[in-house]
Amino acid sequence: MDSAPMLKALLPLIVGIVVADRWTLPLWCVAVGLVVPVAWAVWLRRGAGADAMLAAAMVMAGWCAVEIRPWPPLPAGERVMELAVDGITSRRDGSMTAEGRIVAFAADGGGVERSGATVRITAPASLALREGERVEALCRLRPFAAEGYGRYMLRQGVAGTVRLDPSRVLRREAMPSGWARRLRQGAVERISRLGLAPETEAVVAAMAVGDRSGLTPAIREMHARGGTSHLLAVSGLHVGFVFVVVNLLLWWVPLLRYGYAWRCLLAVAAIWAYAAVTGFSPSVVRAATMFSVLQAAMAATVRFDSLNSLALTAWLMLLFDARTFYDAGFRLSFLSVAAIIEWGVPLFRRTTRRPPPAIFTIPHTRRERVADWLRRSWRRLLRWAWGGVVMGAAASVATAPLVSYLFGTVSLWSVAAGPVAVLLGGVVVASALVWVLLPLPPLQPVAAWVTGTAAGWLEALVGACARSGALVVERQAEGAAVAAAYAAMALFTLWLWSRDRR
Repeated sequence: MDSAPMLKALLPLIVGIVVADRWTLPLWCVAVGLVVPVAWAVWLRRGAGADAMLAAAMVMAGWCAVEIRPWPPLPAGERVMELAVDGITSRRDGSMTAEGRIVAFAADGGGVERSGATVRITAPASLALREGERVEALCRLRPFAAEGYGRYMLRQGVAGTVRLDPSRVLRREAMPSGWARRLRQGAVERISRLGLAPETEAVVAAMAVGDRSGLTPAIREMHARGGTSHLLAVSGLHVGFVFVVVNLLLWWVPLLRYGYAWRCLLAVAAIWAYAAVTGFSPSVVRAATMFSVLQAAMAATVRFDSLNSLALTAWLMLLFDARTFYDAGFRLSFLSVAAIIEWGVPLFRRTTRRPPPAIFTIPHTRRERVADWLRRSWRRLLRWAWGGVVMGAAASVATAPLVSYLFGTVSLWSVAAGPVAVLLGGVVVASALVWVLLPLPPLQPVAAWVTGTAAGWLEALVGACARSGALVVERQAEGAAVAAAYAAMALFTLWLWSRDRR
């Protein structure tokens, strides 16, 4: 087995992004450093020299991706600003936090200067900020410090924090909602019609459509200690749920003329509509791209190279916006999916064997047919459960060093109770999305019962894991230790590739 060619382009691109974070060069110098290796590689055409030049070009491409996105103008001191509220992230202890942008601010010369800088907005709960509105207020931008958590936020392109005082708000205006925001608002409104308990409704809205505004600190802490925080943040796992649900609902389309092409188009449209509803987060965009490629491969009946597609998607996203590399969700989801592809799937295949066909034991009576169906169903259930354990273990091992480095807490419950939690989470997301798509009155009690029961069982499982206190390691890993851990994982993966080639 040969390594994915896009992986060879992705790794030097990441090196260039990391180097550019430490040192700065004039943009023309970086551009020359990009063009010269490409021309040299074209002249050499093939061989080790051409590969080395292409790797150098990818390093400079990553460097260039950082340099071409300078910081927008930022206001200094207290002044009038126009802020756009892009999304409500949390409400806690009488206050609320939102993601937003500085649209414009009063310049020193008396005019108005456009900005567009991404900021975090905090305000008292009494101000009742709403997603999509514009707020004009006298306030101050408090930049993040270039170290610790502030450095992490700056790397993601967040300039600082703006605190709103209700007494200094000059004007508020509700802006027309875009189609993506209207889709999310409609989905949240339909979920509210299920009549679930407030905490359960907050969890369902977060898991199904990415609306985390109702999540309380207690819910977040419980899921963090229970190893299921990834279920609350919409990611590739949730896009996978949508992929499965849509293909199940469209199982009959291939019976029509050009049915496979129509199912491909409808499924890809549904995947990207879900990405729009959830706000086009980096992890969802990456997963939507990958599942779109998979859907097209299924329609064309061609081989799908998962690792190569994953690396291509990450390469395009980083080339478009290099700051995506410093997003925790991007790195965690990329590592988990790569580990499932390269460790989980091969281990699952080597530890499971399908039973041989029963040639001489064909069931004849009804009792024998029922017994045979039960045996096959039980084996399939065990196979799925073992697959969940293997995939969860691979993802947990691959992300544990980074989780410890970023958050200082690692919950191994994601391996022990992960398969059941993912199964329940899939039921919650599937039932909620079916209700959002088909809000028919006769389906309301069924959707409410299925969604509420699955969410209740999930909360009970996560609560029991969080309260036990076992399998939770609280330790902040050092950067050198994390680098050494991933170097060892890379060597282990190369060793697996060498064995596959033999």
